[in-house]
Amino acid sequence: MIDVSTEDLERVCLNCSQFFVADGGMEEGVCLRDEVFAPYIDILFEDGNFTCCLALYGEKKFDGTEQVCADFDEIEFIDDDELETISEDEIITLYKTRNMDSLIKQLYDSDWAQLKKVVSSLDTHIRFGNENAYRGLLDYYNGLPAAESLDDVHHRVQIVNVLASFVTHDIVQALVTELEKSPSNNVTRQLYTTILNALGRYPHELVYEPVWGLLKRKKFATKIEKRICAILEPRQAVFRGF
Repeated sequence: MIDVSTEDLERVCLNCSQFFVADGGMEEGVCLRDEVFAPYIDILFEDGNFTCCLALYGEKKFDGTEQVCADFDEIEFIDDDELETISEDEIITLYKTRNMDSLIKQLYDSDWAQLKKVVSSLDTHIRFGNENAYRGLLDYYNGLPAAESLDDVHHRVQIVNVLASFVTHDIVQALVTELEKSPSNNVTRQLYTTILNALGRYPHELVYEPVWGLLKRKKFATKIEKRICAILEPRQAVFRGF
């Protein structure tokens, strides 16, 4: 097992696990949380450059020393003594196959600040194709009761932003279930908006039956109902998927 340690680094994007700089680059890069890069994640890490999406890179690149956001996830470092013997493929495999059970357990016994860090770390591993992290986060989300507080809403919005970039029936059902169990009010407005925007990007054939079933089971306010009905219009997008 490779030992991984975390250094106490300055809170700038350059030191965030989601900031990607091409091989040989210095400080300019892109944020991999941006959904437009989702279809290119594997190729970016395999090639180490932006050849597969040069136009997007030109549009989205920024100086990693000047920006930081609330989703900052400090990058993990592999011990220097072992770095020279580890290939890029082995590093990717490390993230993809790492057992996440201990981290997933923290979802069920952490305060809001710690939960944010846990979800961010799971997101990093999910982007490397770690199915254990993906399934653990999805199962946790499905088990949550109705949203009540703003802290709870912010927590769920973070989870939805991680999960909603995958095109699977399980994710669609999880989002529809959230709309069914959580009330629509001023507290949950951001959560509803995030979910409705996500569902609106999914292909029509994937969302039609679950969303139509939701409308038959639950009565919504007129404004929300119109937004939900709009989701039933044909849509097409590119997502990641397990």
